[in-house]
Amino acid sequence: MLQNTWAAFSAIVRGNENRIRGGACGRVGGRSISGFVVTVYIVSLVDAEKNRAFVEGLNAKHVVLSDPLKEAAGSHGVVALGGLYARRWTFYIDPADRIRHIDKNADVATAGQEITRTLGELEFPMAK
Repeated sequence: MLQNTWAAFSAIVRGNENRIRGGACGRVGGRSISGFVVTVYIVSLVDAEKNRAFVEGLNAKHVVLSDPLKEAAGSHGVVALGGLYARRWTFYIDPADRIRHIDKNADVATAGQEITRTLGELEFPMAK
């Protein structure tokens, strides 16, 4: 699923065998996103060059993916205002490629804490 539809998401938190890649952070109850066995991807509707400039300008470590044609984003319902932007939804996908949860009320100001809390609630594995 991830290979064909990654561009549909404003944010993807995917369980896998690796530790987190990216700069998202947030602590809840002594845990942080980096303590979970997940990868976080941020997705944008702008082209790759604009995303690259954005990430470099912030010196961020996020993995940012582009869907400028809005094909995958449209098929997953995240395109808003006639394609001007993607809704800030967060999709939680387990290692078996099942969507476990969709947070349709994501807030950039608290995203790290919310992702950490949700990972714990969904019992995603912790790093060893």
